[in-house]
Amino acid sequence: MRQAAPGRRIRVRAADARQVLESAAAGSYDLVISDVYAGARTPFHLTTIECAQAAARALRPGGVYAVNVADGPPLEYARRAVATVRSVYPESCMVAEPGVIRGRRLGNLVLAGSEKPLPYDELRRAVAGDPFPARMIEGPELARFASAAPVITDT
Repeated sequence: MRQAAPGRRIRVRAADARQVLESAAAGSYDLVISDVYAGARTPFHLTTIECAQAAARALRPGGVYAVNVADGPPLEYARRAVATVRSVYPESCMVAEPGVIRGRRLGNLVLAGSEKPLPYDELRRAVAGDPFPARMIEGPELARFASAAPVITDT
């Protein structure tokens, strides 16, 4: 994976994440990471299609939206989160430890979406070689994972 170009800076804003996305100039971010929790839960307004759409608008062409989702068996929330991300981003994948994907235990699942193809092969190799090996799924397998799960909306 590419590293940030020398001289590039990361900006951090202490504010409500959705308000930041909704007020950002269109095409102003290369990457949006959603890893927000209030206790054990992500605030609801950060899980919806409307939030994912705000992130998509704030991203530059080819930018990536990454979401950390914590869930456990039967992974109902994770399936809905995947359906939501897939409804906004034509290219998407999910990374998690195999036992979490199989619904055997609680854990984190990281979702990524973009309007352009993600580096699937590179991601697959990287997560498989991690000290805590994970699995990356995309395409038809990810569609099956989300199956009939409804998209999360503000309403």
